Amino acid sequence: TRQLLKSYADNNPGFIKYVHRDNRHGFKPGALKNAMKITKGEIMVIFDADWIPKKDFLRRVIEPFGDPRVAVVQTRQGFYNKDANLITRFAAYTLMVYHTIVMPINNKVNCVFFCGTAGAIRRSHFEEVGGWNLCSITEDSDLSVKLLMKGYKNVYLNYETPSEVPATLESFIKQQMRWCYGNTRVFFDHAKNILFGKGLRPVQRPMIMFLTLANITAPFVVLMTLFGFVGWLLGEPALFNVQDFVSMVVKFIYTGGFLLIGGLTLFKHGRLNEFKHLVVSALTLGIVLSVAQSVAFIKAVFNRGLGWYCTPKDANMAML
Repeated sequence: TRQLLKSYADNNPGFIKYVHRDNRHGFKPGALKNAMKITKGEIMVIFDADWIPKKDFLRRVIEPFGDPRVAVVQTRQGFYNKDANLITRFAAYTLMVYHTIVMPINNKVNCVFFCGTAGAIRRSHFEEVGGWNLCSITEDSDLSVKLLMKGYKNVYLNYETPSEVPATLESFIKQQMRWCYGNTRVFFDHAKNILFGKGLRPVQRPMIMFLTLANITAPFVVLMTLFGFVGWLLGEPALFNVQDFVSMVVKFIYTGGFLLIGGLTLFKHGRLNEFKHLVVSALTLGIVLSVAQSVAFIKAVFNRGLGWYCTPKDANMAML
């Protein structure tokens, strides 16, 4: 990525400036803070290296800033490597649910979280709340909460920007652990203001809690899976009757929420034929992910620390 950017900057003098740090202090928020020193614009647009903005991106993302209360505009994430393997499918499905179901609801109640990429930030509001938190590994969520607590408006724009999802189990799990840990810490770091601060409306408080503490369910999923397996292993065989079938369906409904909203998401995108892939990935990778998220969540609750992991990108050169 560095070589590509430097080559492009050298071939287009005056159009783009290439800047490279000689240290990793603060990781991504540290790099963003460093970039602030050499930028002057009131509207800042941020991209991770794997995102490919469309030609009209700037025009579309700038429009909502006509409202002086708007602090952040976040676009919808698309995926150009979704069908590479089971891992990319599951990673894409989880984000599709978030951007198709959760984000529009957030937009209605002004609880949109900046995703750290493919979005824009108003510099004056950003500086007013203290900028990037170098101690956070989800600096985007931390910034979003601080802006919302100040009464500003974060906007979700239903405009797709293509990107890459992790293609290996290690990169996917570590990315999800970072998001889980970081978002959980955002809640505990700002718990007093989230629960009792004057800057938030009543409807925003439970939504922010949902967004930052969503992974509290992971340990329960692991325990239910473990006890269910032990019960199946040690229980006495019995005939399967109608009552058992009804009980199984009811349990599936109240424990299979992700599959239900995932199916709704696929339906809204005209991809219901992919539901079989969602089921297979959720019942395999989903269990593994729940274990990893449980570890990250517990570490965050007890503030045990979790290292920064930079998600590797395959760099689909055919798209460039």
